[in-house]
Amino acid sequence: MIKKLFLINIIFILLIVNSWAGSVTSGPQIQSNTSTYDAFGFLQSVDLDGDGSPDKVHNIFRQGDTHNLADDEGFIVMETFDIDSESWGTRSTVSQIPDENCGDAHGGVLRDKIYAFYYCCADSAPTLCVIEGLYYSVSTDLTGSSWGERQFVSLVANEWHIPFGKIVGTATNGKYYLPFQHRIPPSGNFNTSLIVTTNSGATWSLGPNMTTLDQWTEPAVEHIGNDKFIMHARYGTGSGLYMGQATSPDGGDTWSAVTQATNLGDDTQGIKVPWLHYDSSIEKIYALYDDRTPSINAVELSVSDPSTVFNDSTKWNGPVTLATSVWPGYPSMAKISNDPVKYLMVYTAQTTDTDSDIYWLIYEDMALGSGLTIEGLTFD
Repeated sequence: MIKKLFLINIIFILLIVNSWAGSVTSGPQIQSNTSTYDAFGFLQSVDLDGDGSPDKVHNIFRQGDTHNLADDEGFIVMETFDIDSESWGTRSTVSQIPDENCGDAHGGVLRDKIYAFYYCCADSAPTLCVIEGLYYSVSTDLTGSSWGERQFVSLVANEWHIPFGKIVGTATNGKYYLPFQHRIPPSGNFNTSLIVTTNSGATWSLGPNMTTLDQWTEPAVEHIGNDKFIMHARYGTGSGLYMGQATSPDGGDTWSAVTQATNLGDDTQGIKVPWLHYDSSIEKIYALYDDRTPSINAVELSVSDPSTVFNDSTKWNGPVTLATSVWPGYPSMAKISNDPVKYLMVYTAQTTDTDSDIYWLIYEDMALGSGLTIEGLTFD
């Protein structure tokens, strides 16, 4: 049974600034406190004035009645963070189908438009969500003020398709990808694959597999320059959960065998939902993930040189604990400033079955290099 049937979440947001002292200037601050269940989304920074630096960050996520039951109503919404004022605007709707439950919003920007992908439950499902398909909505521009009607991605029938991560691609082959996991009957096992567009988002179709059929779920992919990609996904069930890594040297067409990535939280247990971010300005790649090992229960961050971990998944540094909570998860990050380097981070954490709230937190003086200190935590 798919993992989303059992998770209960809140969304938290952190802002990270790149220098050295490791102080916290504000937070946690509550963004919204509603009676809705908000979770499972992603951040997308946008440059609206064209000066080369982002001025807004869109947080696109699921708002629902309760946690992922078929007879609930769940739809996709957006809230926008203004970087200059460090304040949030009002919530707007990306896609809402009355009495239908949709969730897991992920995507990115193509052709100066925002693409939000998500799954929806079948109307005929009696109690728990049976995923009927993968859909997406496209904004008219980068403001996200209006969205077109949802569109369906035609994939393999009778599989459960759940999007994860962000859109990645290269100018070399003109292909852009979004990772997703799919449950393949009758085995009930999962695989991670890519959907692909070769026409800048006009149409999407099934792309390469990144793993073989087993227990691989929740993939994240990042482009690290040239035609190289790195993928992280969580593996296993029960207590045997860890992060796996695969790489592609040819723009996503072929993938290496998966190896275990080390220094990413507890290596033997805990549910790890990853997010990867490559910053070419400082030549670092960040691995952001949750670790739900009972003794840890934290959102954690590891970092490395991209060329090093591309060839050796054991060379991640860390982890650094960014936040602790009961059942944290589903983190993402977006760059919001080049000078100084700043990131806005989002993660979810457990609350009641019917209510999730959104928080944000500002970190300053964070270099993510050897000797980094964050709130007394040393990153060797």
